[in-house]
Amino acid sequence: MAAFLDRIILSLVGGVIMKNFCTLNIRILHAMPGRIRLQCNAWKSEAVAARLADSLRRHRLVEQVSASAITGSLLIHFTQKHLARGQFDKFMDLVVKQTKAGLEQESASATLLMSRIVNSLDNRVKTATNGIFDLPSLFSIALATLAVKGFRGNRANSLQQLFWVYRLLRGGRQVI
Repeated sequence: MAAFLDRIILSLVGGVIMKNFCTLNIRILHAMPGRIRLQCNAWKSEAVAARLADSLRRHRLVEQVSASAITGSLLIHFTQKHLARGQFDKFMDLVVKQTKAGLEQESASATLLMSRIVNSLDNRVKTATNGIFDLPSLFSIALATLAVKGFRGNRANSLQQLFWVYRLLRGGRQVI
């Protein structure tokens, strides 16, 4: 009876694991006794791939892990030639969890790119104006101008814009 319940629980847990496995689009490229090659686009991030490989190296079933951020693949050599289904399911659950954790800690590439662009533009403004203006001050002037122009038509919106200018000029510090 216990073996029957174990199989039911494994099939239910396995379904959840496979759902996450598919959501991340993890593919098994090659498998043979004692080793497996997996591929996932999330592992093309060096930070995510390195975190996952480090985590898997500490697993008792893993003998060796090689990660390639170029191809987004992992080559895993196991300590055993054959894994039981439960062992494999738990191992793949760890792969999914560690991949998700790595992605959560990784800054989005679009965010990093936008941050670099804004910093570059801010430095150019400072250089061009000999340090008189920076990006927040120019933005504040533009926003204050819009607020004053629109004050007759929509006071609430204009007051909100003036408040944003005030917050920008105070450096985003809390207003009493």
